[in-house]
Amino acid sequence: MHVRSLSLREYQQQLIERIRATASSEATSSHLGFEAGEQLWAVPLTEVSEVIPTSALTSVPLTESWFMGMANIRGSLYAVTDFARFVSGSITPITVECRFILLHERYRAHAALLIRRSLGLRQLRGSAEQDAAAPTWQSATHSDMEGRTWRELTVQKLTRDPRFLRAGR
Repeated sequence: MHVRSLSLREYQQQLIERIRATASSEATSSHLGFEAGEQLWAVPLTEVSEVIPTSALTSVPLTESWFMGMANIRGSLYAVTDFARFVSGSITPITVECRFILLHERYRAHAALLIRRSLGLRQLRGSAEQDAAAPTWQSATHSDMEGRTWRELTVQKLTRDPRFLRAGR
């Protein structure tokens, strides 16, 4: 019996594709839940490339406080944003639970969001509320069975937001 060995990246890609296939077959869409600061967020799986442990960052001078720097991830450079600091100004302390969410390649941003921790797959059910004061890239808020509020992130709108695109001071 011949067993084909897979690289970690190939394995992750296959796993993501299976999760996406399962998610698309369900009536409600699957989201990746995560914590950023004190807020709970959810992003559609179709808008995420990978979720990986944090890696070394190279700081970039004269940038906004929320811009963490550049990370070399498998030979590609990613611009890393502390998502909590971008949203609310609260700094994300780097711990073993922190992760980078790599935004999907189709947005051509080569960007990663630093988050406090990943909370796995979430099904956003029930009514979605629109908040007029929320940024355009926060598409809705949802409440779960425990009464917690989840903010829904739209990556396409985030990657077009002038503030997000202008990390330099």
